[in-house]
Amino acid sequence: MYDSEVFNVSMAWDIDEVRRWNDRHSFAISEEALALFSEYLDTGKYAVFQSLVQHPAPPERLSEFEACSVVFQRGDIFLDPSGREDLFLHSQFRDIGPGGAAVNFAPTAALHLSFMTNPGAWYPLRVTKLNREPTSVALNICTPKPMDESLLPKGYNVAKRGRLSHGLQSYYVCHVTATFEGGEEVPDLQLSF
Repeated sequence: MYDSEVFNVSMAWDIDEVRRWNDRHSFAISEEALALFSEYLDTGKYAVFQSLVQHPAPPERLSEFEACSVVFQRGDIFLDPSGREDLFLHSQFRDIGPGGAAVNFAPTAALHLSFMTNPGAWYPLRVTKLNREPTSVALNICTPKPMDESLLPKGYNVAKRGRLSHGLQSYYVCHVTATFEGGEEVPDLQLSF
């Protein structure tokens, strides 16, 4: 596993900015990805986070590698009683080249997003269908009160429960896991408390 840096970070509020950002960095974005991002952006409730992730030196020529899959997603979700969610995203990528040669890499730090939600948790999973390989997901859902695991959709498993102090707050932690096939239609995780 290689540690990678994240750079040229941008937020897009409409699909034209998504296209411009990809053009600026000489990326060909698929119609499938554009359609999915448009669905999010057209609601007026979402923005698209875009960044470049440093690719480690592959064993073959970089130009012969395909688009990366996100093979592991970890999210640390902190829910505040006021309705604010602090989401810390961690990902690991896999890029496959000629003859099955592969490079695995991950950003060195978590991406921190903070936003208001209705009392509940949200985690973006619809983009998982853009991956070519299975994606494993591990979420630490940190709540002021114990989470009822019956709220979880089918396919999610509670691996552990515990307690956590973060700053002046005390949380109940529910460690949830799931695995989704590449290309599978997966709804965003939305839990109401």
